[in-house]
Amino acid sequence: MQIAILVGDEDTRAALGSGLGYMQGQITHFSSVGALVQLTRPPDTLLIDPDHFALLREREPVACLRLSRGSRILLVLSLADTLDAAPLLPFADAWLFTEGLAHVAESLVRLGQEGHTALPAPLLSRPGIDQMRMGLLGRLTDAERRCLLALGRGLNNRDIGQALNLSEAAVKSLVRSMLNKLRLRNRTEAGVFAARNREEISAALFQAGFDPVRLLH
Repeated sequence: MQIAILVGDEDTRAALGSGLGYMQGQITHFSSVGALVQLTRPPDTLLIDPDHFALLREREPVACLRLSRGSRILLVLSLADTLDAAPLLPFADAWLFTEGLAHVAESLVRLGQEGHTALPAPLLSRPGIDQMRMGLLGRLTDAERRCLLALGRGLNNRDIGQALNLSEAAVKSLVRSMLNKLRLRNRTEAGVFAARNREEISAALFQAGFDPVRLLH
């Protein structure tokens, strides 16, 4: 059983090294996508982080296809990275979360080799996912925060534009940017998220120096 590891974060590499110590003779660490694709034979298992996996898919699509056919691809990520990595998740055979990894790496890798993932508790509930998304609010500009709160009130682009003195085209662009930054699929999901967490979002905005009342009007 040959295992290839391409993970940039030193702490994660150390956790994997500690947790998979018994497999050391089967493990090869790689420092770049270029080095990985030089393999003449795909490893049985590939542990790779989201950044390198995205590069692999973008720059080496043929090699990525070859690896996906010949290897179990286990995406190694932190809970905080889950929303950003969401577009990549379906292309991996399983996911390994870094929280507590050193203590459970062996079990998680064995599960992953069977095509299974042990999901952290926050991913198993809507409140947990909402809290993860709350951590992304700092990415938003003032105008994008206004749009999020307005969507939570059920306003359409025309109403938002009138409230913020912006054109509908400008509002549409702001909404699109906000959805991307918060990893929301559409404006309906954004509105539900904003309405469901109105108090928490308002509190977070107030702490960031924004007046939620002013943003709503």
